[in-house]
Amino acid sequence: MATTTRAICEELADLFASSPRTMADPYGIYQRLVTKEPVVDLGAFAVLSPYDLVREVITDNDRFSNEVQGEWTSRIQAQKQAHPESHWDMFDYVVGIERRYLTELDGELHRKVRKAALRIFTPRRIAQLDAQTQQLADRLLTEMAARDEVVDFAEYSHRLPALVIADMLGIPVHEADDLVHWADAVMANMFGGQGTAALEGSFEGHQNYDRFIADKLEQHRSGAEPTELFKAILDVSSDEEQLDDRQVSALYREQVFGGFETTRGALVGTAFELMCRPDQWRTLRDDPTLAENAFEEGLRFVTPVQWTARIPFADVTIQDTTIEAGKTIMVMLAAANRDPVVYPDPDAFRVDRENAKQHLSFVVGRHHCLGQALARLEGRITVETLVRRFPDAELAIDPADVRFGGQSVFRKI
Repeated sequence: MATTTRAICEELADLFASSPRTMADPYGIYQRLVTKEPVVDLGAFAVLSPYDLVREVITDNDRFSNEVQGEWTSRIQAQKQAHPESHWDMFDYVVGIERRYLTELDGELHRKVRKAALRIFTPRRIAQLDAQTQQLADRLLTEMAARDEVVDFAEYSHRLPALVIADMLGIPVHEADDLVHWADAVMANMFGGQGTAALEGSFEGHQNYDRFIADKLEQHRSGAEPTELFKAILDVSSDEEQLDDRQVSALYREQVFGGFETTRGALVGTAFELMCRPDQWRTLRDDPTLAENAFEEGLRFVTPVQWTARIPFADVTIQDTTIEAGKTIMVMLAAANRDPVVYPDPDAFRVDRENAKQHLSFVVGRHHCLGQALARLEGRITVETLVRRFPDAELAIDPADVRFGGQSVFRKI
């Protein structure tokens, strides 16, 4: 059986608690995990990091379950006990919603929900969004450049996904802003383990979503024309495929979260890494056709969703470490994306990296991110537009003054 050092266990405890010190730079930990501690057993859960093992686990649906929010899993039991008993009902409510996300489902229910979700991101819809997203990007940058010679790209990275969401959902921008605000509170507690205050914020955010979506459903049932997103979710092929209201509500909010949180992190992170490397910016400026690949390298380098999770159906042995059935495996996407076996010089950001698109940032296999086409669309357009409109752009602040935060799943500037 593999042994684990106390030092890496302590560092991982800090990582999953989202300590500011670790959030500032987790990549030293990831490097040690990939090269020296490929499988770590922390008791309540295990941690898996090398690219080949991560890819194997996230694509093996016969041995590993996606239902990581199940009340029977070791991690959920430990997290619930960590809260005061007065918050257990709140915990059950939040986890009960997140348990219905498409990314948490297996089997027949996963097939049925995925069928509805696929109607949202059709090739026709993505093609329609291309021109609209370009217009939004140009408008935002024009407005921001007119206000100040320094463009706050964090603001841009917040506003563009929100405006695209408003268009996609067919709702006013102020409603999209509300959805984003509530999503921030929900995502701060995603996968739990962030303390009681984060749980309370997530509870409030989810309640706001419940009221908002219930109102939209009532409007639809009263004869109002449904927005395109609701039509995509509700317009399934037969009555037996119809999703119940709880599943519709979970799918609705999941599309908002995926369309905003991961895209925002990828946009601002990619722009920051480019601005920190004038040589890479010049390479991109000299060959703008590299814009798409530059964003893929940003997705690899930044990894907006740092990890995901799986549950083994039965006891499984991975590199001499036996992981019991039902124990949560934290699958470290960000570590896998820096694996030197797959990516030579993995800590270098290179806009022309040939295998950048092999990254695991959107997961792969049956449970890959359905919104990846939209995120890639926004990313490509953003990089193309920046290099076209601001070819001489440079970072206006000292990179050392930029602070990373968020939480262990969603690390962000």
